Amino acid sequence: MLNTNVPSNLILKQKLLRVNFSQSKYPSYQETIKALFKHQSVKAKLTELQLNTHNTQEELAHFTRALDLQQVLARIPTLHVAGTKGKGSTCSFISRILQSIGLKTGLSTSPHLVSVRERIQINNEPINEQDFTSLYWRIREQIEKSKTDRYKMLPSFFRFVTMMSFQHFWESSVDAMVIEVGIGGRFDATNIVSPDVCTITSLGMDHLNKLGGSLEQIAWHKAGIMKPGVHCFTVPQKHEAAKVLKKVSKQVGAKLSVPRPIDQMVKIWESSTRIQSVRQMYQNGKSLALSLQGEHQKINATAALHTVVEFLSRRYGVIDDLFGIAPDNRPSQIPCMKTIGKQNTYTQNWISAQQQEQHRQQLVNRNKEKFQLHKLLYKLPISTLMPQIIKGLETTKWDGRCQLIKESNPKNSTNINWFLDGAHTTSSINYAIKWFTGIINDQPLEQKQNSTNILIFNCIGDREIENLLEPLSKLNIFKNVIFSPNLIKKAWHLDKDLQQLISQIWKQLDGKGEISVTDSLQKTLLLVDQLTSKKENVNIFVTGSLHLVGGIMKLRRLKKI
Repeated sequence: MLNTNVPSNLILKQKLLRVNFSQSKYPSYQETIKALFKHQSVKAKLTELQLNTHNTQEELAHFTRALDLQQVLARIPTLHVAGTKGKGSTCSFISRILQSIGLKTGLSTSPHLVSVRERIQINNEPINEQDFTSLYWRIREQIEKSKTDRYKMLPSFFRFVTMMSFQHFWESSVDAMVIEVGIGGRFDATNIVSPDVCTITSLGMDHLNKLGGSLEQIAWHKAGIMKPGVHCFTVPQKHEAAKVLKKVSKQVGAKLSVPRPIDQMVKIWESSTRIQSVRQMYQNGKSLALSLQGEHQKINATAALHTVVEFLSRRYGVIDDLFGIAPDNRPSQIPCMKTIGKQNTYTQNWISAQQQEQHRQQLVNRNKEKFQLHKLLYKLPISTLMPQIIKGLETTKWDGRCQLIKESNPKNSTNINWFLDGAHTTSSINYAIKWFTGIINDQPLEQKQNSTNILIFNCIGDREIENLLEPLSKLNIFKNVIFSPNLIKKAWHLDKDLQQLISQIWKQLDGKGEISVTDSLQKTLLLVDQLTSKKENVNIFVTGSLHLVGGIMKLRRLKKI
């Protein structure tokens, strides 16, 4: 595997670490989760000043040295993604495309919806409870041993889970790590990796108390993941953000690109008559159908697709069965495609750059029209890569974002359509509304007339409540509006005033619908059952917070993990 490039002494230490700890007994998974979530209180004590220093990287560097992970991290192929919205979806697209090609991927994302194990995935499957438990206590014991006067406390929740991800990906011998930034980027716990390529998705106003109150400040934080000589892709940004990204890329020495939108490329693929495989694939009007719903997913898919192509070009040069056309910046030696996705073959079947150039020239001479089309499409492969791209883009899953789940209750003949989107910024709320209304407007007239629409909403943190509620209040389609906390059960420390405040703002915006304020998700779902009893068709739009969506999915068992 790729990890054979890691010094043998590090491999031996890692193996001994696993053997020694595997012989010990750990607390239960439930006790492990309780122990991990106690780290949250440490995170809560971080001040804005601490966030905007090198404290995070220094602490992570100290503890990764204790785990012998520092040199390993420099060698594991890595794709790093930051952004305000769409970064999780983009990471999922990237991971799924790489997996479709045959690579074993490690995916680290946040936050989770139902289980913290979702944050650590191999080939888009969460780590199991046994491995999670073992991993936590092994790392914790090593960290306890490495404490110094400067680092007396355990790392915060996110930092600890980040180290768990790195350790698990190394032990699992992944071919690539896809890492989503937590907050910001420049001082984020994930920003100790050495990426092959990085991506910055759509930027907007979020986490203002941590990243600053302007788009320029937020862009500066996000641009912190750029590295010298590393290609960074971004999507169309507002002028203020784009200006900062360009400035930082020049300062750092990173190449910054805004790739061509995927829907434009698909249009060319569909209309092309010059490439037989494309014509066959798209005959009878077939078009690329992204598995993730919502117009904005075209933007995320575009970023993911170009990120993957750059990663494969940089890491492997030209992959014989995959690209067909060689990029200009290929390395001196290039592995054949047959080595991809197979263990212990990365040092075998190598061909020289001279041989590859000869092969490339043969392809160019064979079909000059095809080569010109490749140039037109930013050197993206068309014919031989199409099946892998399509499989990845059409099979990606990312729960809780523009997700429709149908639920039937035979006892009371109720059919509920759960429209789930954890949108928590103004732009993402608008995307979610467009997706939601687009679907219900396409319902048959009789179904629309007999349907009941319900809104369940909450927002947390420093979000501007009025900006989130305003586009929702203009819909005038909700019979019932429920403002609910994210907590599953009622808690004595719950800030009851927040939901009341949201309710008052809704009224001030002249929002329609019968308003209800609950003190727990359990109460919210009991109310839903009462409101939907004996209703034939119900559309429930849940938005404003990913934690709200995750809590409902867990209680309603809409997601299994």
